[in-house]
Amino acid sequence: MIPKQFVGLHSHDGFSTFDGLGLPQEHIDFCRENGLDAWSMTNHGHMNSYGHAWLHADKLNKAGGGFKLLPGCEMYLHPDLGEWKRDLERSKLPASSDVATPITMVTDGDDETVAVSSEEVASLTTENEEETKSNKLYNPVNRRHHLVVIPRTSAALERLFGLVSRSYSEGYYRFPRIDYRMLKEAAQGEFFVSSACLTGDTELITDQGLQRLDVVVDRVNRGESAQVLSYNENTGRSEFKKVSWGAMTRKDAKLIRIKTKDGKSVVLTPDHKVFTNEGWMEASELSKTPGIKILSL
Repeated sequence: MIPKQFVGLHSHDGFSTFDGLGLPQEHIDFCRENGLDAWSMTNHGHMNSYGHAWLHADKLNKAGGGFKLLPGCEMYLHPDLGEWKRDLERSKLPASSDVATPITMVTDGDDETVAVSSEEVASLTTENEEETKSNKLYNPVNRRHHLVVIPRTSAALERLFGLVSRSYSEGYYRFPRIDYRMLKEAAQGEFFVSSACLTGDTELITDQGLQRLDVVVDRVNRGESAQVLSYNENTGRSEFKKVSWGAMTRKDAKLIRIKTKDGKSVVLTPDHKVFTNEGWMEASELSKTPGIKILSL
């Protein structure tokens, strides 16, 4: 059973520096050309392309296009900005030698010492996935995790604009940050919130109740069977599925290479969604379907 409708709720246009390409209107046109009537724009840390996207969607709708723009933001989250500000102030203390002032972090009950170097402080503002998508210990001043936020109402959209502004005025160091308290104050029950990138403290509904991701991974690595509540796109229902990869990372994952007629090569993970003449399919299913035609990657 192929889903009849699909809406992308997490995407980046060229305003998402170092992370996306194209103008927002080009993304909207691409969606319409491929049969989609809605799209969510969730750039990293800001909503600067909202005006471009809204004007283009409004023009289409006035011409009878019927397109739904879902503005949002992939925000940088720190659990507690008060704690983060204390770490930031301590990092500015003068060092007695060439070694930077150490900062102590507590993780799972074990003390770890991290040195803040001048190179780190002066480094460029680029998206470092190792800082946001792994459980490895890093300079706590740089700490941030990804969170997609989409407002449900016009009033919620205004509050999201305000939250983005606060992330720059209250939590900026190389990247704008919010914390859980700020998010709850702004949401008032009218935000759709989704984890963009899983981290060790992400909680999942498992066959043994609510558990952190790192606990589930440890279970699998010990040889135990673990199941996580997941959404089945074919049936449209939520169901428990067995976790089979454990600690496998994107660097270790199996890849599928697709070659086009013009000689270009595209590398995909097996579960990457591809739009074909028979609907949306995972890349791993393509070789099993004779005569399949890829319409969009």
